[in-house]
Amino acid sequence: MSRDRRDRRSGAGAGAGVADPGADAIAPGSLEALEGVRWPAPPADATRLIATAHALRRRPVADLAVEDLRLLIGQGIGLPHLLPRAVDLLCRDPWAEGDLYPGDLLAAVLRCEPDVRTERPDLAARLAAALRPRAAGPGPGLPEGERHRVEAFLATGRAAAPAPAPGAL
Repeated sequence: MSRDRRDRRSGAGAGAGVADPGADAIAPGSLEALEGVRWPAPPADATRLIATAHALRRRPVADLAVEDLRLLIGQGIGLPHLLPRAVDLLCRDPWAEGDLYPGDLLAAVLRCEPDVRTERPDLAARLAAALRPRAAGPGPGLPEGERHRVEAFLATGRAAAPAPAPGAL
């Protein structure tokens, strides 16, 4: 296990140790501050995903780990503010890994609604430039459906829907 992954597992990601700056404080640079919207506290019976997403909105975007970005982007939360940070990370390491598999952040970004990427063609171009040199090998451990998305993105600048499962309608 890599040191980076151990660090995430030891508390930096997935809501573990997510600091709540308090009921009245809005952290500078957090999604709450950037969007000017404060979400109410999650309900008492909220799932771990919901509670984590609420807590991560209060953390400064610059402090979000790969797993935090993967989770929020996968839920479509704060995309205008998170995609630039995610693309910066992916340009350095396209197979940046949260808690699922190498390339899971890339997969979350490529699963975003296409119009989100078309609104920021600069980000799509930077991501494509970072992926092209690695196109010969579409990523260590990247699931087949995600390889399909990467190949489609490089071919068209947009990610394709995953290939249907055999026998699916």
